[in-house]
Amino acid sequence: MALTRITDSSTIVSTAVNNGGTMVSHGTSTALNSISPAPEKVGVFGSTPVESDDARVAISGAEFAHNHVLPITKRVTTELGGVNTDVLSNTGSQPALVKSIHKIESVSTTKFTTAIRDNKFNQFTGVWESGYPVTVTDNFGTDVAANPTREVPGSLTFMYGNPEASGTNYSAKTS
Repeated sequence: MALTRITDSSTIVSTAVNNGGTMVSHGTSTALNSISPAPEKVGVFGSTPVESDDARVAISGAEFAHNHVLPITKRVTTELGGVNTDVLSNTGSQPALVKSIHKIESVSTTKFTTAIRDNKFNQFTGVWESGYPVTVTDNFGTDVAANPTREVPGSLTFMYGNPEASGTNYSAKTS
């Protein structure tokens, strides 16, 4: 560390010898001491792909550890592991689990208040009469707009030159 002393007469007086210090692997120097680095041997760390009983290639004929130039994304990636594939061409990997718009097709209601009004609850014992309270389920049917299929994924309704709306179905999803 360099040392300098400033006096009150606005002159700088240096009484320290500013040669010295330590540097790692700098070679030879008369002003600096040299120490050799002793790096800790850590071996392999991080995510290192290893094909074993617990990890196998997902696509037959593919390279296990493959570096992609572009990010892997749905509807953009056309190759995985160096093999051309269309597994990411559709955004739903399991079409049966893909939900469309929000929908309510049925509602279950337990009729507590109706049973109390009909005197089916004993407020002293805290016990309901047998079969009460009644639970009913109201089914609204299947909402065709909220339940698209792969064959008919939806429809488009439009006005084209006449006062009545026309429509057409979207093309079927094949992949």
